Amino acid sequence: MLKKSFSYLGVVYLLQILNIVLNILLIRNLSLDSLGQITLAKVYFQFMDYLHLGSRFVMDRYLPTSNEKEGKLITNIAVLVSFVLSVVAIIVVYFFFNNSWVVIIFMISGSIFAQGNIYKTYFRAKEKTKDMITIVLVMSLLPLLLQLITIVFFSFKIFVFSFLLSYTVAFIFLVYKFRLIRLMTFSSFIIKVKSIYDAAFLLFLTYLVAFFSFSIDKILLEKYKGSVVLGEYSIILFVFATLLIIPGTLAELVFPKIIQKVTSSSEIIHLKEMSFVFFSTLFSIIIANLFMDYFIIKFTNYSYLLHYLHLVSWAALPYALTSIMYHTLNALDQRKTIFKINFLVFLLYVGYLYYVFFSLNKDVLQELVWGRILYGILLVTLYVYSLKKYHENLILR
Repeated sequence: MLKKSFSYLGVVYLLQILNIVLNILLIRNLSLDSLGQITLAKVYFQFMDYLHLGSRFVMDRYLPTSNEKEGKLITNIAVLVSFVLSVVAIIVVYFFFNNSWVVIIFMISGSIFAQGNIYKTYFRAKEKTKDMITIVLVMSLLPLLLQLITIVFFSFKIFVFSFLLSYTVAFIFLVYKFRLIRLMTFSSFIIKVKSIYDAAFLLFLTYLVAFFSFSIDKILLEKYKGSVVLGEYSIILFVFATLLIIPGTLAELVFPKIIQKVTSSSEIIHLKEMSFVFFSTLFSIIIANLFMDYFIIKFTNYSYLLHYLHLVSWAALPYALTSIMYHTLNALDQRKTIFKINFLVFLLYVGYLYYVFFSLNKDVLQELVWGRILYGILLVTLYVYSLKKYHENLILR
């Protein structure tokens, strides 16, 4: 198991290196306007990953302790819900919100990627690290490699279409190899959906809030400052987004054990797991800061953004703690608490953003970076407070 875990970590770090290379190439080869288009299209891409309406998050909660038949049933529900709602979302966005060909291609790609994430969630919850590595390699490495090739040798249009092609080929491979998708009766579907509805709905609302928290700054910036400034901000966020993948991915290795320990003993302190994620994330941030100047100065024309890039890298560190705390509260069935915390922090963040955009402060990018850092710190603080209160109430019982 330890060997497989290190193999998974190796894959994760390889992907992050390739992501960094890709981001540098995008910054170097695309105009700020094109970068702004890509940044906005990625918002839609990421949105598609939430159209399972929380059923995938229920997999995180229940699959570690369920049998194979039950686990596959929940997985098939997540696949079906995600697929149907993805089709609806693409149609609605095309006809009523944004018919940009870039956005639509990214939405279709995002829908396919979301299906791959459901597959990964299944094997992650079952602690089948080898299969999880296969899925990550196919659904992440293949698209990354194709994007790297097309951004260097071909046009912007071919780059965008390669985005769709790579995810389509990758998912066809997953369907053929793992054969998780099974036909189910309508009655079985309804019965299972009813049984997981409450948990799924609250987790869906929580992640929807999280999605908007990572998107609202981009949407408002494009509205009030234009796509060129959004392009600059997207360069800054490349660093944050790349580093943010580290704690989320590392938490995938430890959360099944957290779910099992919490459900069996109500244990809420996981120092070993938390240290593993925290220090690995800290190491990544330090390495990124050491090499950032060289790559940005040598390969791009945006060295004037280096101050923001260094600063925003630290915004990823709080999420090394929140990832573990989230899984602990979820295992304790404290989903209402999780939702309330995320919704409160989101409201405060929106208030902060409007203050930034309507104040006379000239350095909007600086304020947005600080907002991203403060968001993570406040989220950690409220999670710690909630776990502390839960522990105190447990002792009083």
